[in-house]
Amino acid sequence: MDPHLQIAITLCLAAIYPLLHIHLRRIVLLTASYAFYAFINFAFLPILAGVSVSAFLGGIAVERWRKSNILTTVFIVLLLTPLVLYKYWETWFGSFVLPGIPVSSLQFGGYGSVLIPVGLSFYTFQALGYLIDVHRKTVSAEHNILRFLLYMAFFPQLLAGPIERYKSLSRQLWSAPTPEFEKIGPAVLILLYGLFLKTVIGDRIGVAVDEAYLASTVGWRDAVTATAGFTIQIFADFAGYSLIAVGTAQLFGIDLTNNFKQPFFSHNLVEFWQRWHISLTRWIGDYLYRPLGRLMWRMSDGHRMIAESLTSIVVWVVMGLWHGPTLPFVIFGALQAIAMQAIRLLGPDRPAMMPPWRLGLGMLATFLFISVTFGLIRTPDLVTYAGMLSAFMTLAPGKAPAVEPTILIIGIIIMFIVEFIFRFRPPPRLPPSYTFALIGLLFIITVLFGYDQSRSFVYFRF
Repeated sequence: MDPHLQIAITLCLAAIYPLLHIHLRRIVLLTASYAFYAFINFAFLPILAGVSVSAFLGGIAVERWRKSNILTTVFIVLLLTPLVLYKYWETWFGSFVLPGIPVSSLQFGGYGSVLIPVGLSFYTFQALGYLIDVHRKTVSAEHNILRFLLYMAFFPQLLAGPIERYKSLSRQLWSAPTPEFEKIGPAVLILLYGLFLKTVIGDRIGVAVDEAYLASTVGWRDAVTATAGFTIQIFADFAGYSLIAVGTAQLFGIDLTNNFKQPFFSHNLVEFWQRWHISLTRWIGDYLYRPLGRLMWRMSDGHRMIAESLTSIVVWVVMGLWHGPTLPFVIFGALQAIAMQAIRLLGPDRPAMMPPWRLGLGMLATFLFISVTFGLIRTPDLVTYAGMLSAFMTLAPGKAPAVEPTILIIGIIIMFIVEFIFRFRPPPRLPPSYTFALIGLLFIITVLFGYDQSRSFVYFRF
């Protein structure tokens, strides 16, 4: 769905939402969420419903027979089956031949297409988190099917997160609070800023990234665009989606996780991953890293360094595979793990005691490492990736990718100024007149300068 149309429909729905009785609000949100998903592809609805009902029944069964680890494992495997089939089967085992099975028709410019139904990775992780929490007695099993379906399908975060926990999101959704009037303006501002990131920066620089990978003769400028340019693209695209989700949810009185906290102003890689895709890294930490770490501790006879290193490598390889099923993604994950373990070996990290020049140097080095390794997520194969690195290191001549430089550069400067302010200054409290003036300005900018060939959000691939 075109993001402009999506936002227009959302604003209309949000306008009537406070006028409804609490029971009707729940029904409207659930109906709107399933209608939203059906608009993308009606055939995806049975998959969403199937995963949701499986998790719902699994939670009840696991709570009743909690001592049975086998039962929990069976339901985890059941929930993961659609994700494995769509994301990995064709790459690992050959043709994906199942008559009548729905596949994605979304296009990602030069990034190609994928089979996986949009959102499947994200709502599968929400379902798994709920099931594991029931097994751990963190939450009680839900017995109201409508309440659980709403938790699984809430439309602002259905397609690409944030990945929310049942305990927090379900309580908010079922209480169906009346949105506070003073939060409406800031919510719309957040939403429009996300749209600005997506359409003015992400879509525009994405065209240049595509051209860099299609260049017949790769030059150093193609290499910079394919790595640093893609890093900016994926941030503008994914942070843009997350802000649209957060702003949209606030229009209905719901608070979602802030998925990005100025990651480009991180002084090292460890801090970067504490600020990038926060809901996923927290999910991985709670449900994979800590349990696996305890297992590695026992297997290594209490050798902390060995346990941490093995755990980190396994977890980050899994993180790489979550993004894609091929070797470049595995290498991407392994490089993150190795680099972070190297940082930890250097000793205690005290950024508050570092001089500004050292913090700045750390931020620059982190951005360089992230840009080089994020190229592994974008490259079609390792040969192409090696060619990009070679062109950069040898400063090979080549034609620069075509892009509208003025609009793009101004957009990126605005983005970094906003990121800097929120990273190093208290969040500004704007009077209503300033808020609505910024809303008007952002609306005009996105209409006039948003790239007019809107492509799907990059993280819809994952």
